[in-house]
Amino acid sequence: MVRPATLAGFSPAITRRHEPPSNTTQARQPGPRSGAAPALVLTTQNSGQRHWTNHYDDTVLRMAALTAKRFEYAAAIDRAGRLTAGDGAPLELGEEWTPEHLLLIALVDCSLTSLRYHARRAGLEVAASGSASGVVTKRESDERYAFVELEVRLDVSLQPRPLPDELEALLAKAERDCFIAASLTVKPSYAWRVAD
Repeated sequence: MVRPATLAGFSPAITRRHEPPSNTTQARQPGPRSGAAPALVLTTQNSGQRHWTNHYDDTVLRMAALTAKRFEYAAAIDRAGRLTAGDGAPLELGEEWTPEHLLLIALVDCSLTSLRYHARRAGLEVAASGSASGVVTKRESDERYAFVELEVRLDVSLQPRPLPDELEALLAKAERDCFIAASLTVKPSYAWRVAD
């Protein structure tokens, strides 16, 4: 059986056709290859019209669109100030909790979640805690108030302890893959303390 080359994130389907496609396209296993090069055939089907371009053979290469994972979240705050995450139980925070504090704790938690994910994939156990601080003032670029400095401090213990190069790569992945940090216009600075 002929297997097409696969690019990461793509799901190719090779279809051998002896007739132009119908309005519903079905993928089938490829038939025997002819001596001619396979062709990339782009089709547009509107009201039964078919447009064929750049075909040298009756082999059609179709690539499925790259589809990223999609994560959806919902949160609410009621008139009494209670927070709800999705369908969870309401959480009442004290008056000292501001939206800025919630962003900082989200940044810490997301960074630790990212670390745990990559550590688990490397076969490591993690114990960790962290804190964050930031400065809000007018940005020079647009004169709007925003976080202009963010610092994340994380204390971690990893078992077994990775080699120095592996540890550096692991911490870089944890920083890179925190999507809260990736969503911010200011890049957080990280300070890692890894216990022996």
